[in-house]
Amino acid sequence: MVIGDTIITPPLKDGVLPGVTRQAIIAASRQMNINILEKTLYPDNLLTASECFSSNSLIEIQPILSINEHHFATGSVATITKCIIEAYVAHKGTLYAP
Repeated sequence: MVIGDTIITPPLKDGVLPGVTRQAIIAASRQMNINILEKTLYPDNLLTASECFSSNSLIEIQPILSINEHHFATGSVATITKCIIEAYVAHKGTLYAP
C-alpha cells in the first residue's frame, strides 16, 4: 500500500514471503528514491492508503482500485503504483534478454 510518497509493506516476520517480486519492488523503489517502510499492517490501515497493489510471482504487480466501497486514488492506476509496474517490467525484461 502507498501512503503519500511511501510504500508500506509488512515485514518478513509477519509471514510474507521473501519472494523475487517483493525484492524487485523494494530494489526498484530505492532506485527511484521512493520511500519503503516495513511495518505490521492491519485491515483498517488500507483505508488510509492513497494507492494499493498486490504482488507475487504469478500476478506480478496488480493494482487494487477499490476494497468494498473504498476507492484508491481516482479509480485508475495511481502514480507510484504505475512507476513500480513500469520499473518491474523493465527489470523483468533484463532477466530474459539474450
